[in-house]
This record gives sequence, structure tokens and C-alpha cells, in this order.
Amino acid sequence: MSNGYTGVILRVNLTTGEISRQEMPDAFYRMYLGGGAIGAYFLLTETSGDLDPMAPENVLTIAPSVTTGSAISGVSRCSAVALSPVTNAVGEGQVGGKIGPMIKRAGYDAVVITGRADRPMYLLVEEEGATLRDAAHLSGRKVSEVNEALEEELAEKGRAISIIQCGPAGEKGVVFGCLMVDRNDAVGRTGMGAVMGGKNL
Repeated sequence: MSNGYTGVILRVNLTTGEISRQEMPDAFYRMYLGGGAIGAYFLLTETSGDLDPMAPENVLTIAPSVTTGSAISGVSRCSAVALSPVTNAVGEGQVGGKIGPMIKRAGYDAVVITGRADRPMYLLVEEEGATLRDAAHLSGRKVSEVNEALEEELAEKGRAISIIQCGPAGEKGVVFGCLMVDRNDAVGRTGMGAVMGGKNL
């Protein structure tokens, strides 16, 4: 992770199922650094001001900070950015915990998600790449139950995992729904859970 960056953005189109790697130049990182600024870049360049936040075209970005994942105490922050269903403007929330460092360790500076899946799906991000998997068995379940189910399902990988999810509130479109990370951390502002749930993710 040279100078805090991998140089790669993970792009996921839930409508088509396409997953790709987008390499960004040094000038991009010099301008936008990381976290919320990277999220704002993709949102403002790929959406219009009159877009419905619950539309598939809304861009949801999960982006760690430039220092996230480094061997320094207190630098685990990660931002979630999209058009907010609460304000109909740019929305951002932050979270600590393991999700930001694990995105970096998987080799990405951000995960940028567009579109809407035709059925409940989850995105598995690993160092080897990323895949979309069926999540019908997780739909409607409590956050703690989803954590337990995925930990058991992915146990054969033999490595630690971190889970970010919209929970039942996000699935039901509650506009102030949070994103929950693992069991104790939350992106508690601007309705990012509703955005993720609206994408069937």
C-alpha cells in the first residue's frame, strides 16, 4: 500500500452484475485523498441533482481514509457516501471498526456501487477479487443473525471477515436506516442503510 493507496477502485454494477477494477492516477488521489471526498467525487460526477436517492442510479461509495489500515492507533475510519433519502442532498456517514482496514487489505481504495439487483444479493470482497452471491437466506433477518450466518458460511476461508449491512430497516426503506458494521459499529447518519437496501444489497 504505497503512500496509503492501492490505486484501484472496485466498481460494482448490481443491475448487470458486472464487477470491475478502475485504476486511478496519482492526480486523483492528490485532489481527493480518501474517504468522503472520494465518495463525493463519484456521486457528483455520475449522478444529477434531481435524482431520486432511492433510484438505482444513485452511487453508493464505501471508502476508507488515506491512513486507514496503517499501523497507527485510531485510524480505522471509513465513509459511506450517496444521495441521502433524508435530505435529497449529498449524504455521508462514517464508521470505525474493521471494515475500512479490510477494504484496504483486500487491495481497494473504495467500493463504488451502482444499480439495483433483481433479488437480494451480497458482495464478497477478497484479495482474489469480488463476487456477488445470493442473499435470499439473509433477507429480513436481524443484524446479529446475518453476522452469525455469514461467519458460519465463510468459515471455510479460515480468515477474519468484516460485514457491512443495511439491516431490516434498510431493506424496508426506512429513510433514516443505518449501515451496521459487524455487531457494534454504525454509519448512523443520512440514511445510507436505506440506499443499500434499495439496491437489494
